[in-house]
Amino acid sequence: MLAGTIHYRAGRLDRAQATLSAVLQAGDTSPATRARAHFIAGLIAADLAALPALRDHIAALREGTAVASRADYLELQASLLGLESDIDGALRLFDQVADLRRVERDYRGMTRALASAGGIAEQAGRLQAAGNYLYRAGRSAAQRNDPQARDWLRRAINGAARSGDTALVREAKAILPPAEAPR
Repeated sequence: MLAGTIHYRAGRLDRAQATLSAVLQAGDTSPATRARAHFIAGLIAADLAALPALRDHIAALREGTAVASRADYLELQASLLGLESDIDGALRLFDQVADLRRVERDYRGMTRALASAGGIAEQAGRLQAAGNYLYRAGRSAAQRNDPQARDWLRRAINGAARSGDTALVREAKAILPPAEAPR
């Protein structure tokens, strides 16, 4: 399971899928591990816009409500709604997910939910909302020295500038990590 998560975070989706598939096919996997594997596999399905697979992973999490985290389930549901162009529904669920992750002190998960919401709002042309979500994701990531902070903050600045939100542009620029010097 850990290998699947590592491959997913590194962007090696094919290797992550293969690893998670083996975990899900194993007969001796604990319910908690199965739930986590379905969640990560669901994130991959969402990244690939593989709606049937995403729906299957959501259904598997629904069946295991005693084990599956409510935030995991809602995050996959939000991704599905976004892929189905229900932008308002997706953003509402991502807001709930971010709140749940914050309460759980899962800041990486909270940041992922905010960035996903920002991406959906960006694609839908909701630039002010995109700027706000991406700023929150970038700010959280910058606090953890996450290398993705720079991208999210740049996208927040772009969305805020295009929507006329000069205050958000200033705030995002103030925390934008400096670029690494070329070696």
